[in-house]
Amino acid sequence: MSRSKLMSKSIPERVITYTIWVLMFIYSLSLLALYIWVLYSSFKIRMDFNENVFGFPKTFTFDNYINAISNFKVEIFRDGKLVSVYLEELLLNSFLYILGCALAATIAPAIVAYATSRFNFRFNVVLDGIVIVTMVLPIIGQDAALIQMTKTLGLYDTMIGMYFMKFMFLGFNYLLFKSSFRGVDKAYAESAQLDGASELRVMLSINFPMITNIFVIVFTIQLMGFWADWTTPLIYMPHSPTVAYALYELQFTSDPLLTFKPLQFAACILASIPTLVIFLAFRDKIMGGVAFGGLK
Repeated sequence: MSRSKLMSKSIPERVITYTIWVLMFIYSLSLLALYIWVLYSSFKIRMDFNENVFGFPKTFTFDNYINAISNFKVEIFRDGKLVSVYLEELLLNSFLYILGCALAATIAPAIVAYATSRFNFRFNVVLDGIVIVTMVLPIIGQDAALIQMTKTLGLYDTMIGMYFMKFMFLGFNYLLFKSSFRGVDKAYAESAQLDGASELRVMLSINFPMITNIFVIVFTIQLMGFWADWTTPLIYMPHSPTVAYALYELQFTSDPLLTFKPLQFAACILASIPTLVIFLAFRDKIMGGVAFGGLK
């Protein structure tokens, strides 16, 4: 918001605006301060952390990161035996999970949004209403039904089952895609159809490429969200743990080495690097997409 637009508002509106800015700044500062504390605490030795919890480390050590990489694990039951899953398998499961689920969660709302924006059916209003209702009202008890459904279909505890679950159009992404498709000039599609292009060809070769930026934004945000998701692997993939799930289990570990807080902090810092890299690489697209969605 420019300064001229802000000054054109009335005094109460300016007070509310400044108050919101101050609160958001304080909130952001608190999150940043917490992350900085976790970061420098991850370089402390055991005695230094016990004697000075909030102070800067007297001597920096990378042993916590080395131990976190070599000993980071989660114990699960497989075939009736307790086995340890280490970082290599955790990373593989995480990348398989986030890539497939992010792709499914991006394509599904795009296809449905394209259909409802291009074709004028009466049922479109019903679909829009379902999306709005599910965004506003919490669906209580859905996990029990989903678990039973995935077990009946033989999809429980499988990556394919997770992709199947995430292939749905409900949520804000559907509204974002629908607004984007409505902004595409229909003259391009009409010209292609006059040349004999099918509806599928129009969708894949004309309309989808014209909103590539929105696809990148949605896919990137989905990647970041699924990377931090530990509840879904906990409930639906007990035999394929991810990094986020291992971090959740880390707080309950009985291993003396892994109970050391600076080592746990180091594991959290390492796990946050992928999301930081993704955000820094696509921050302009992400923020532009948020502003675009708000305007729509």
